[in-house]
Amino acid sequence: MLSVTHPWIVGGYEVESTHTADCLIEAQMLDLLALSGSGATTVLEHIAATEVFVGQEWREWERQGEVRVANGVTLHPDMLHRGARVAIELDGARYHSDDAQRRRDLQRDALLVAAGYAVIRFTWEDITRRPAWCRDRALAAVASRTENL
Repeated sequence: MLSVTHPWIVGGYEVESTHTADCLIEAQMLDLLALSGSGATTVLEHIAATEVFVGQEWREWERQGEVRVANGVTLHPDMLHRGARVAIELDGARYHSDDAQRRRDLQRDALLVAAGYAVIRFTWEDITRRPAWCRDRALAAVASRTENL
């Protein structure tokens, strides 16, 4: 799940060349703990939570917040601003690339919109290559939905 980004750097932990494979496994386990501790369930969500959507302007956002929609269905958008009713979904290729998955995403969007939420979807490329653009879109959505409150 997590990969070595440099021959001797694993998830931000420096590993000296004399360490064994056990040290690499330990470093990856530390990364997995950090990943789950941030409320993230994927690497993309972890990157978003720890590198992109950080700072005071994100304190009102929930990670995996619960939203009850039609017919007793409960959804957990990746990020949720209840006050502005904005949901963000983070779409990595692993879970959002084939036709069936795309149809599932569209159904989720329809349920969230029917419940009064604006839905923004960001891809892996959006989050990793243009994080400022993602932040600006999310903050603009909140601003536009709270102007008249």
